[in-house]
Amino acid sequence: MLNSQPIIAQQIGFQFTTNRSNISIPFESYNNLIVVSAIINENIPLSLILDTGVGTTIITERTVCEDFDLTSSRCVSLPVLGTQNTINARILSNTSIRLPGVLATGQNILILEEDYLNLKNFLGVNVHGIMGKELFKYFAVKINYLSKCITLMSHDSYKPPRKFHSIPLILINGKPFIEVNITQENGESFPITLMVDLGASHSMLVDMWSDSSIKLPEKHLQQIVGRGLGGDIHGYVGRVKELKLGEYQFNDLVVSFTESYINNKEGVIPRNGTLGGDILKRFHVIFDYKNHMLYLKKNNDFRKPFYYNLSGLDIIAKGKELHIFEIANVYYNSPAQKTGIQKGDIILSVNGKLSADLTLNEINLIFQSHPGKNIWLKIKRNDQVLTKKFKLEKII
Repeated sequence: MLNSQPIIAQQIGFQFTTNRSNISIPFESYNNLIVVSAIINENIPLSLILDTGVGTTIITERTVCEDFDLTSSRCVSLPVLGTQNTINARILSNTSIRLPGVLATGQNILILEEDYLNLKNFLGVNVHGIMGKELFKYFAVKINYLSKCITLMSHDSYKPPRKFHSIPLILINGKPFIEVNITQENGESFPITLMVDLGASHSMLVDMWSDSSIKLPEKHLQQIVGRGLGGDIHGYVGRVKELKLGEYQFNDLVVSFTESYINNKEGVIPRNGTLGGDILKRFHVIFDYKNHMLYLKKNNDFRKPFYYNLSGLDIIAKGKELHIFEIANVYYNSPAQKTGIQKGDIILSVNGKLSADLTLNEINLIFQSHPGKNIWLKIKRNDQVLTKKFKLEKII
């Protein structure tokens, strides 16, 4: 994670461009992340991940910045939280960011000198960066994951919804925190504080170092549990018996655990981890920063089970059109490993569908459908073409 907060100067925030009190913006969803289309400086179209955990808008792919006048930008070296490392970036000041129906001027944008995140390879679409928390400062923001629509509502006309359940938000440096209650496999229950992180695809991540009560489940996998500007985040994946989120309850959910210490700079609120997209997508969600409230109403995905990588494969998209699908990792003792699939294999077809007719998101959805589903893969390994068959199964 990058701590970009200290460099932000006074900015002019988002405003409606028409005489309206609300506006709806479509988005695309990839791996539980929200991707919106934005226009920078009125002529540069970009796709950006909406992220409540980041302050400044960040462009991760420098090659899209050829139309920027970088002569006025300032070079900086920025610390990466949780490490001794720094990354090089440029600050482009006084830029504009346009979304459908809204515009922000006088903005600072960070342009990374290197693409540390490789977003397009892991998501399989051309994503150019991350939009920070600015929207949430100026509007009440409603997210409908099922219709893939964000509604921005003026605080002057917005009224808290009656049919939603409200959860108090704690705002520290513009980042939203809530208190939840978890029950571990040993039956022990206790409250923890989580940042509500739209930029995280997992259901929940907990930092074991933050509370001695947090225990690693007996059955777990050692995995890469996330990726940040400092590189891969190593940890474990296991299950928690129960999560209580206000009046809502989830059972047997998949949780990521980390044990690397990250110095808490959020303020006086101790942070035990993050609540991510695999939970949030099960609700209609309203962020109301002005009244310090998070409003939730369950949607049709609420009762879907929590699965974790039923195939045992991590796949990345490569090539100009992002239609070359390479096996990046094969989990030990997983269905894919048992059938002999190896890291570096190239997927040619999935269940008879050619790779050219698929996206990475579609392949991942097939692999996450349900335990017991038959998968036929045609793969290329060096000069060989091989056919592999396995069944999806719960590996955790």
